[in-house]
Amino acid sequence: MSSILDIDLDYFNLVDKPARRLKRLLKWADCHVSFVVEKHHKVLAKWKSRIKNGHLTEPQFILHVDEHHDMMDERSTPNIGNFIVHAMQIWPQVRVHWLVDQAIDTPEMWLSDESWEVCYHP
Repeated sequence: MSSILDIDLDYFNLVDKPARRLKRLLKWADCHVSFVVEKHHKVLAKWKSRIKNGHLTEPQFILHVDEHHDMMDERSTPNIGNFIVHAMQIWPQVRVHWLVDQAIDTPEMWLSDESWEVCYHP
């Protein structure tokens, strides 16, 4: 099992000294940047590919650092608003923690009770 640090740069929109905050976050996590994607949901395919190629094991933990939780709909195709839901469906054992300075909403507001039960397993 592995852990994934997933950072969307929009997290830094509302913080003071964003470059310093990113540097501190990477130092705290003791990791380097593995890859950069232009559209955040494209990271899901990268994770799946790395697992398939044996460069990463199935994640047990995802720290999702983002201004948005990315659990905004239940469409069958991953998009920028729902790819975390897809990750939780692909890897049911994964625990996702959302790090945000100022939460604007919650995933429960967007997902049906049935989907939330599948995604959220205490």
